[in-house]
Amino acid sequence: SGTLPGNTIANPKDELKAITTRSGLVTEEPIVPNPPKPVNPEEDECVEETYTDPDHAEYHIKVPPPPPVQKPKPP
Repeated sequence: SGTLPGNTIANPKDELKAITTRSGLVTEEPIVPNPPKPVNPEEDECVEETYTDPDHAEYHIKVPPPPPVQKPKPP
C-alpha cells in the first residue's frame, strides 16, 4: 500500500482539531459537547412550574367501580 510522507507536522496541543488532505480539503472541527457543570445543592435554585394554558389543564377521569364479585354456585 502507500507510504506516509516524511514531513509530518506534530500537533503542538496534542489534540486533533482538523485534518488537511493532500488535495487541500480541510475537515470541520469536530463538535465535542461540554461536560455538564457540577450542581451544588446549596446554590441550586428550585423552580416550581404552573401551567395556565387550557391545553395543559388537569383532566379528571371518572372510572366506574368494578362489578360485585359473585359467589360461586355449588354444583
